[in-house]
Amino acid sequence: MKKITLILISAFFLFNLSNANAQCDLPLNEDGEYEVQEVVKLDATYSDSEIYGAAMFALAEVFNSAEDIIDVENEKLGYIHGQFSTKSEPFSMGMWNSYFTFSIRFEFKDSRYRITVRYMHHKAIRPESECSCPNKLSEIKCGSYCLTKGKWNDQKCEANKQVLGAIEEIKTLISKNLTVGDNW
Repeated sequence: MKKITLILISAFFLFNLSNANAQCDLPLNEDGEYEVQEVVKLDATYSDSEIYGAAMFALAEVFNSAEDIIDVENEKLGYIHGQFSTKSEPFSMGMWNSYFTFSIRFEFKDSRYRITVRYMHHKAIRPESECSCPNKLSEIKCGSYCLTKGKWNDQKCEANKQVLGAIEEIKTLISKNLTVGDNW
């Protein structure tokens, strides 16, 4: 009986240890770089100008800090390109703040649009120092300068969750902006 109990406790401990260091599934492109891409086909027919206007309003509402910028936009060519940052919870007893910067490209044509988000770099800051990582988000060594492997995985997963949430919010706002009626 003691052997079975010991085996069960050991198995439980190893299972929890492996789950604690589990990495979330990051969306990576064929080059192993972080990339989220989504194409949305609209239910109704909208002009490119209408989609552009709805997207500009949505992007301005979602990315409204001084760090988030639209680099370039061209309604006639059908794109908006910018960058934004996510901030993860402080780690290492609240001493480090973690920021991930992503590029976002919004393209539109023929009553559909595509959102593409790519990783640019990571920066961890504390009062007396900072470290940054422009390497691929998927690389473990990227976070090793200032984070443990487990914290690096946690930070990447949190940033990914924020990116996916921002995309959903953009899609919702575009839909709302395109369906505004005359009852305002």
